[in-house]
Amino acid sequence: MRALCVSNDSRIFRTDGRNNPAERIPGLMERLERTGLPFPGCEGDDSLYGFLEDYRAPAKEFFGGRFTEVRNLASSLPGAELAVISGRYGLVDGEELLLPYRCYVESKEEVGMLQRRTRFVEALQSRHADHDLLLFLPRAFMECILSRWQGPMDRTIAVTSPSLFPELESRGAACLPRRGPRVGSANAESIRRMVEGGADAGI
Repeated sequence: MRALCVSNDSRIFRTDGRNNPAERIPGLMERLERTGLPFPGCEGDDSLYGFLEDYRAPAKEFFGGRFTEVRNLASSLPGAELAVISGRYGLVDGEELLLPYRCYVESKEEVGMLQRRTRFVEALQSRHADHDLLLFLPRAFMECILSRWQGPMDRTIAVTSPSLFPELESRGAACLPRRGPRVGSANAESIRRMVEGGADAGI
């Protein structure tokens, strides 16, 4: 099966080869000010922002900062795909074109609101039917997934808080600790071995 690498989004957007917070993307604020529209946030109609079409970018290329680790790992795994849990859009494929937006989903309450609005857990479980899952998610996201996931989580590697390992492992997931970086070099090497080893390596 193909691997699907899944991360949450980032406060940093990668535009023209540079990493910027959304507010500092060159020319974006000026264009918004001329229209009187608010900065795209957690919700809203993308069609209102047609004048920002040239600022759209594929999700897999759009985010910078620590997200770069996940993108680099995904590109190093043969046949792997990348998906993003976006604070504005929910679960999106790496090829989907997104607008820049300002929506920081971090707390348990915020993740719960995102789930109610986008049903990203159900979308992720649907992708699990034909993908091995590599999840690079902080605790609040993983807790939300665990509270709503139906059935086993075999063929899953979760890089997350060690406090969640007992429940994840009881559902069949393999676990690696997230301490600061989204992936980390040691985890990246372990994941490559596990993916190459397939079922014999625990995925």
